[in-house]
Amino acid sequence: MEAWLALRGERPLLAAGSVEAGEIEILIEAFASLHARNEAVLLWAPRHIETALELKITLEKRGFRARLRSEKVVIESEKPGEIDVLILDSMGELSALYARCEGAFVGGTFAGGGHNVLEPLAGGRPVVFGPKRGFFAAEQEMCEQNEVGISVQNAAELAGAWRKMLDDQTYRAEVRARIADFIEAGQKSWGLSLDLLLREFDALSNDIETGR
Repeated sequence: MEAWLALRGERPLLAAGSVEAGEIEILIEAFASLHARNEAVLLWAPRHIETALELKITLEKRGFRARLRSEKVVIESEKPGEIDVLILDSMGELSALYARCEGAFVGGTFAGGGHNVLEPLAGGRPVVFGPKRGFFAAEQEMCEQNEVGISVQNAAELAGAWRKMLDDQTYRAEVRARIADFIEAGQKSWGLSLDLLLREFDALSNDIETGR
C-alpha cells in the first residue's frame, strides 16, 4: 500500500469513490484542470473493480499516468511523482484511504442511484457529490445543512470544489471541526456509532443494487 501511495510524490491526494461508468467523462474533465497545473493526484475507486483495467486504458489514452492498486511497484526503478491517478481495484480499503486525502467526491451522484456520502466524513474529510439525490438523499441533505458537504452540478463545479479543498487551509480546518460536531451530534441522536451507521448504509446500498 505505502509503495503504491508513494508514487504520487509530494502532491496531495483527492479521492473519487464508488464512481459509476456513466461518470467517467465528468471526472476526467474535472480533474484535467487540476492536472494541468500538477496540483494533485487522484485516487479513483470505480464502483465495479472489474472495470479498473479498462479505466486505466481510458485514462492513459487521455494523457494521464495511471497505476492500479494490484500492480506491483518496483521501488528501485520508479520515481515518486510520476503517477497522476491511483486506481483502487481492491475491496475494503477505500474507507481508510479517504483519511489520506484532502477531500472526496462520492459517485453515483451524476449517474446511478447514489452511494454513501458519509464515508469520507469518518476520516474527517469534506465530501462533494453530484446533483442526483438517489437513495442517499437524506444523507446528502444532512451534509449540506451541516456544511460538511458540497453539491455540484457539473465538472467545472466539481473542479472548483476540489480546488477549494486543496488550497484553502482555513476551510479544511473549519470543515474538520464541523465534521467532529456532526458526528458527535449524530451519535447522540441516533444512539449508534458512525462505524455502525456506515455498515448499515452499505448494507442498504447492496440490497438496492441486488434488488432485495
